[in-house]
Amino acid sequence: RGGGGRPRGGGGGGRIVSQILNGFQPQLIEQDYNHIRNIQYYSKYAVAACGWPIVLYLEPCSALSLGGCCCNPPKVEDNVGATCCHSNERAFLKWTGLSPSDMLFASMVADLERLHYYVVADHKKRKMVIAIRGTMSFQDMATDARQNYVPITEDSTLLVPEGFLMCAKRIIREVR
Repeated sequence: RGGGGRPRGGGGGGRIVSQILNGFQPQLIEQDYNHIRNIQYYSKYAVAACGWPIVLYLEPCSALSLGGCCCNPPKVEDNVGATCCHSNERAFLKWTGLSPSDMLFASMVADLERLHYYVVADHKKRKMVIAIRGTMSFQDMATDARQNYVPITEDSTLLVPEGFLMCAKRIIREVR
């Protein structure tokens, strides 16, 4: 999720939502604009994480270029659970404009509490990006259904869905 969390300095999303809910036009400050620019920039990774189905949907004609198939797969050393044609990886690289050497790791394993995700180097922003695919399978829906809310850390008051937290912890362990 790229450029990171809430803007510092007591502003951000909560202030804007509060203004809207109270019937006021939100007054944006420079931090808000920076946050919006980061969301815009990093959204390409969120879209690309959906793989070949999103490219097929958004650009049906260009999806044919994902073929070429097994002859020339992207060179990704650590690629878990990929199809023989690497069509998801090809779609990710095509949509983000990255080269195969920028893809550091890809996990294509779909199972209960396991999500497809990519770890890539974004040289423009000088960041390592973890792009996680959203709900796309029955296993993903079962993970989503775990709506028991739990603290994000032992001493936190921030609550998150248990299934999402379990997936996030697994991804962190795998990436390390």
